[in-house]
Amino acid sequence: MMRDPLAATPIRYKLPITFLVLCLAVLLAGGYLVSRFAHSSLETEIARRLAANADAQAQVLSANRELLARRAQDFASDGLIRELLAAHVGGDPSAAPRLHRHLARNKVPLEPAFVDCGVWDLEGRLVACAAETVDRAHELEVGRFPTDAETPFGPFRMAESELGPCFAVVTPLRSLDGLTRIGSLSAWVPVGRFLVKGPVVGDADPRDTRLVLRDSEGQELEIPWWFRSSSPPDEELVARGFGLALSADGDPRDHGPRSEQVFSRSAELGGGGWTARIEQDAHEASAPVRALQSRYLGTALVVLAVGLGALFMSIRFIVAPLRRLVDASGRLARGDLGARVPVESEDELGELSRAFNDMAEAVELRTVEVERHRDELETVVAAMRDGLCLLDQERRIVLRNRAAEPLVRMLEASAPIRPGCGLTERSCDECLVATDVDRNCQVELDGRSYEILVTDLTVGDLVGGRLLVSRDVTERRAMSDREAFHERMAVAGELAGVVAHEINNPLASISMFTQMLADELEPGSPFQEHVEVISRNVETCKQAISDLLDNVRGGVSSVTDLDANELVEDALRFLRPLAQRSRVALVNQRAAEGAELIGDEIRLRQVLVNLILNAIQAQEDGGGEVRVAVSG
Repeated sequence: MMRDPLAATPIRYKLPITFLVLCLAVLLAGGYLVSRFAHSSLETEIARRLAANADAQAQVLSANRELLARRAQDFASDGLIRELLAAHVGGDPSAAPRLHRHLARNKVPLEPAFVDCGVWDLEGRLVACAAETVDRAHELEVGRFPTDAETPFGPFRMAESELGPCFAVVTPLRSLDGLTRIGSLSAWVPVGRFLVKGPVVGDADPRDTRLVLRDSEGQELEIPWWFRSSSPPDEELVARGFGLALSADGDPRDHGPRSEQVFSRSAELGGGGWTARIEQDAHEASAPVRALQSRYLGTALVVLAVGLGALFMSIRFIVAPLRRLVDASGRLARGDLGARVPVESEDELGELSRAFNDMAEAVELRTVEVERHRDELETVVAAMRDGLCLLDQERRIVLRNRAAEPLVRMLEASAPIRPGCGLTERSCDECLVATDVDRNCQVELDGRSYEILVTDLTVGDLVGGRLLVSRDVTERRAMSDREAFHERMAVAGELAGVVAHEINNPLASISMFTQMLADELEPGSPFQEHVEVISRNVETCKQAISDLLDNVRGGVSSVTDLDANELVEDALRFLRPLAQRSRVALVNQRAAEGAELIGDEIRLRQVLVNLILNAIQAQEDGGGEVRVAVSG
């Protein structure tokens, strides 16, 4: 693994290196802006140069055209031409042939730019011309010329011959006294000869620009670069208009490759609606700027290479360690307690890595300790016989143990459980989770009794939560009921002693007077039977009171020989009134023989009474039967 060459260098020195790279990038942006400014300046200079070139071209072409106009005016001042035209108008048939010979021999050869010269009457009819065959384009063009035209130059027309584009120069013919206009004189000029007639100014290399002539009808004629060259390749071809072609206004005829954007400047030729336009391709014009941009680009590539190297250093030895720290922090946050980062330097990053490792180790130790305490707490909570249920602020259950299942079922039950305490109208589940006061309630769930202690929590994030502890008190309540029963029995025994004492006194009196009455009766008296009935009932009452006292208060404990059948019969006789009220039948299945036993009669009788009493109480709906069987 590559080691940071600046491992011992503080990070405050590494950051300037990165900043230097950014500065180089800014230099590149500055170079781009400089090139843009150069491009703008170049465009301004090109526009200025094209405007000057267009003016110069317009002046030269306008001067050449004026020379042709003056030559035509010189021809028109020829007295013979005016005399012959007047004779023709006067009806002389020989005037036209003589006029033809004069133009062909004495006029057209004098001007190399003229290819034909014609004389026209005031009706626009051709009288005579120098050429043997009149060019139809020339005839139509001059024939439609108004006789009072101020501009003597016509628009461009394509000649029927191989002369290429041509234009007409027209000047008026007047009478010999100069007072009356009698016709017109025209000259047919090929554009090639017109351009060759005088020098065409331009750049040293005319191939950089295009010259376009535009006539009064919007037709355009692009002048090839060789027409503007100081030494034309073939003067004869140039004079014949080689390479010249007309295009109407807006005609997309291709005159050579050009880009979508061109620089253009126009100038008028002085009259006739002609203009000269100089064009230069923007791509060709911006070649110097592109060269400058290329040099800047080369420099930028070098700087970029250096910057990439510096950037790699920053990423490898600054950003990468920070990235590892971030990744390790994320793993630690997700629970990977073994997350550590390698320490590769002695600078601030190295110190930060060591500090992170120390922190991660401390977090691991604390987490292990917390998990141990949590496991201990979970074990204690799970082992509790009392139910524990913890609710958060939203009254959601966040912790519970198995013993709290009945309480949880009550809290999650769709049907509310109404309390029997009578202290509130709310259901038990609403009362237990209410936040008003702490509560200690008893609830019957699934046939068992639970005591529930409710406490508000005010610790940490659980502020507003509730802690519910439930305890099964079914056995404790049963034991309390038995103790209460025994207490009532003790009180009943004391009352029974008092009542028995109060009853025994009248019974003793009845028994005494009954005995006295029996002694006084004569044998065979009809009242003897009544006295015996009274005596038996008195003895029965005394026996019942004695049994009651023996079962409630007990007597003197003594171990004697007992008859089990009689012992059971005594217990049944004592409880028979209670059984009759409960509609329960008592049955004594006596043993045929061998029912003797040795024991404390009073204690055994109490045991039998409790057993039979429990059996009677178990018959809640009545109609049952309790059988007591004695076997030898």
